[in-house]
Amino acid sequence: MSLTVTVQKGHDFSSGNVTRAALNAGAVPTVAVTGSVSTTEIIDGAVTNAKLATDSVEASEIKALAVTTGKLAADAVTLEKLANASVTSDNLLVSKNATSTIQNIVDGLNEITGDVAVDDYVIVHDTSADGEDDEQLFKAKVSKVQKVGTTEYVSAIVTATGTSPSYTVEVDMDGTPFQTITFTDPVGFYNVTPSNLPATGVKTVTLKIVCSTGSTPSSFGLSGGLDWPAGWSWPERAANIGPANITNGKVALLSLTAFGSAIVAAYAVTLPTS
Repeated sequence: MSLTVTVQKGHDFSSGNVTRAALNAGAVPTVAVTGSVSTTEIIDGAVTNAKLATDSVEASEIKALAVTTGKLAADAVTLEKLANASVTSDNLLVSKNATSTIQNIVDGLNEITGDVAVDDYVIVHDTSADGEDDEQLFKAKVSKVQKVGTTEYVSAIVTATGTSPSYTVEVDMDGTPFQTITFTDPVGFYNVTPSNLPATGVKTVTLKIVCSTGSTPSSFGLSGGLDWPAGWSWPERAANIGPANITNGKVALLSLTAFGSAIVAAYAVTLPTS
């Protein structure tokens, strides 16, 4: 709605004597303004901080979604403009369900295309900070995050591919740090093949090998279970030769550490060793 301005004369000279008082009254008209000013009648930049009294705009007077990024000047929202505890998880757009299309604060960040360096930073929430003025969020170097008291890992189940008696056990070096394979074929040969070796740097995975109870010895490796891929190093085994088989009912741990494409392997099995 627009404004209506009505101006009324201060004195009517159509009749009566022209006196000094009448002249004074005629020089002071009456102005009446009715209506309201809509947003379309306010030019951009007209309402500045200097035009607003302190605390003149209350939250209850701001329409939902009225303050958009286009309405905010660069660096308009500073730390001093935020009240304590005003930035909550809801304000950071935390999705309430897996099918939500709303992005959270992490979704809006650019992803690192290369590897994370040990001197890169991550955000850490200090759960011991319980005072009103205690800081809860800190930055921490990746190298510091690795120094923890207890670490829990997820173990993935590996499924052998192929048909009896030759199988392939693919150990994904980009997968979980602990993986498990179960040998069920009593005469099978299980060829362990790591994938996603690092071009540079180091990756390590530990494979838990379970030989099901009741079967005859199962072999693993290549060429009848006696050989492993060329170039592997077995520091603790005689003649640098990997194990030939695992007896039924036994459990073994096979540790594979890839220095680029070079594999260093370690093997331990439940007693008696095979």
